[in-house]
Amino acid sequence: MIRTALFAFFATVAAAVTVTVTDTATALAYIPPSSFVLKSLAQKHLAFAGVQIKSRVTVYDGGKATGTQFKVTTLFNSHEGRLFSLATDAADHRLYSVEKKMPELAPAAAVLFSPQSRAIAQILIANGIPVAEAETAVDDSGAPVHQGGAGEGMTLTRWRDTIAYVMGPAKGAQFWVEKDTFIPLRLLLGAGGAQTEVRFDNTRFFKEFPYPKVISALKGGVTMLQDEALEVTAYPEARGVKTPPLPGLKLPSNGMTDEGNSAPRELRDAIQQYYDLIR
Repeated sequence: MIRTALFAFFATVAAAVTVTVTDTATALAYIPPSSFVLKSLAQKHLAFAGVQIKSRVTVYDGGKATGTQFKVTTLFNSHEGRLFSLATDAADHRLYSVEKKMPELAPAAAVLFSPQSRAIAQILIANGIPVAEAETAVDDSGAPVHQGGAGEGMTLTRWRDTIAYVMGPAKGAQFWVEKDTFIPLRLLLGAGGAQTEVRFDNTRFFKEFPYPKVISALKGGVTMLQDEALEVTAYPEARGVKTPPLPGLKLPSNGMTDEGNSAPRELRDAIQQYYDLIR
């Protein structure tokens, strides 16, 4: 009776907790709905009108850094749900630019910038990652004991030195979120040999806005691109101002510029890959 009452108590806690059951071979852990996890993640962006990121992207070959690099300036306007981004070479020649509305964002950009959990969910679902309202129990191995929603398959697992919520099936597209802080850890996109991965490492806070110092794109566990944040400027909401001023980012028409089209193929391919996976 006492053990049953204790289990019932812990199962109602909103935050995920691990329940140790000493008299059975299986211990159950409560996992909140994936929609709750996304809401907790998106709330970290609510107090901001937008954010601007300046970064340096390094191209890798066979897991080793090459001498090919480009710079990226990205502005996300939270009010409009729009992303503006410009890629340049070392001499600041404009190579590529793009403006994306929220549904067009790469999943990585959506989870890093958007304050709208439903918009994030739509993008994840469109990329094969299920999002559901219900709950899931798992055993010690992390296997689902009962499904929380149609194919959601939420689990808890260890990632490096932390514990992560994992949305998505074991061999399919997944989104990993740090259990206690709701910070993005990794995205697995696609399935099988075509699966690519985006990792978010060394997340820091800029005026309380979380952003990773390093974003890596990998295939088969081998790094293809690495984006290093050089400057992060978060713009908090201004009280009484409907649309706080944001820095303008003057862009040429979407796509490659003439100089971008004249760049080496390796650089052009890397830029396109970057915007497909990270922005």
